[in-house]
Amino acid sequence: MPDDLPISQADAVTEIAAQGLWVTTAELAALLQKTPDAFHGPHGQPHRQFHWRHYRIRRELTPADGNHRWSITQRDTTTNLPDSPTPRPLVRREAFLPDAQHNALLAYTIAREHMFTAAKTASAADEYRRTLFCNDLGPFRSLFQQVIAGALRDVIVSLGMDHFDVCLFEAQLLAYQDGNHFTAHRDVGRDQLASRTLSFVYYFHQQPKRFSGGELVLFGRSIDDVLQTVSPQDNAIVFFDSRRMHEVRPVQVPSGDFADGRFAVTGWLHGPA
Repeated sequence: MPDDLPISQADAVTEIAAQGLWVTTAELAALLQKTPDAFHGPHGQPHRQFHWRHYRIRRELTPADGNHRWSITQRDTTTNLPDSPTPRPLVRREAFLPDAQHNALLAYTIAREHMFTAAKTASAADEYRRTLFCNDLGPFRSLFQQVIAGALRDVIVSLGMDHFDVCLFEAQLLAYQDGNHFTAHRDVGRDQLASRTLSFVYYFHQQPKRFSGGELVLFGRSIDDVLQTVSPQDNAIVFFDSRRMHEVRPVQVPSGDFADGRFAVTGWLHGPA
């Protein structure tokens, strides 16, 4: 790749990387002032990833129209890791906790109904987010730190993310009741939210399930680009990049009882600020 790229073009690459946006092959070619053929190997196959200056450019998605989507991220120049398998937008692990721990967490959560309050975000509008949360995980905080630490390496490789040092573990209990939802958003933000790197959601609820809805939807570059829809499965956990736009679809709880809702331990692993 040429080193004499105009500053305006280099700024555009930096901005796209900072926002975590994906670009098409045509857009990438325009950014780097190359022809689309430059992103293919000698046998005509598109590169899975390549480096340009201090950025890593990775092929993330090939939709039905064959127009690849590429991500641009700053790479770690101090570590030369082997290529990982084709990355996925989300990793799910089923039967994540032993039954005894799962049942204890469910009982713990239902017994603390009085400690749940309405979650708030930068947007106070009800139509943006409606759910209840509790920051007191009690002994389950250390449990999740331990079991997630054991799964972290494989998860990062599967997601195609760079290794990072976990500087902070953040987690809370969520209770989605009748009509609760969370419209499209990203988990990263300003100030203390800026270092969020990996998001996780552990689902748990009563059996048989007494609610419907509450699917997690992951998007690509926009809400018109749905990558994956995940139903809340009891005792399953999902991981995804905190920069990934996502939403929680409305939940229906016919009984209206707190204990019948969609429960989750939601959390974030923070990298260096």
